[in-house]
Amino acid sequence: MMKLKKKNKRTTRKPGKPDYRQARAHRVIALLDSMGKLVEKTAAHLIANQLERSSELHDGQYGCRRRRLSIDAVAVLTNHTQQAWKRENVTGAVLMTQRPSTTSAEAISLSA
Repeated sequence: MMKLKKKNKRTTRKPGKPDYRQARAHRVIALLDSMGKLVEKTAAHLIANQLERSSELHDGQYGCRRRRLSIDAVAVLTNHTQQAWKRENVTGAVLMTQRPSTTSAEAISLSA
């Protein structure tokens, strides 16, 4: 099997460290082979295009989609909230953020 990603590890000095003989004064970085990056980006592009063409993604999906920014999701939420207020409805939202190591949720209440 051919490996598409090859990593080279290099160390660089962290700026402003008093003694570069200590291991903590250096940062390890991984340099990926550009061919692997090209193949990965091309595959992601082809998959995203296929999903868009076949309408496999939910209309409410804004992240990682072409021409759909996070600010668009906020605009839609704001519009729905204002429309509900005009009908004198109580509205609420659960906003979630996902980080590499944790997932958190926060409930907010919107009132007119």
